[in-house]
Amino acid sequence: MALGSDFDGCTLPEDIKGGESMAELYELFLRHNYNETLVNKIFYKNALNFFENFDI
Repeated sequence: MALGSDFDGCTLPEDIKGGESMAELYELFLRHNYNETLVNKIFYKNALNFFENFDI
């Protein structure tokens, strides 16, 4: 799983403005006791690993 920032055409929660809110969303995960290793995987490492594994 990985998060992206293409929010065009979807209804967002009031506090999420778009891609520019990713840092706040990251901090929200941490404040809700998600492990930092897991949060890093969700926010970028899973996608990075995918692209590296498939030479994309």
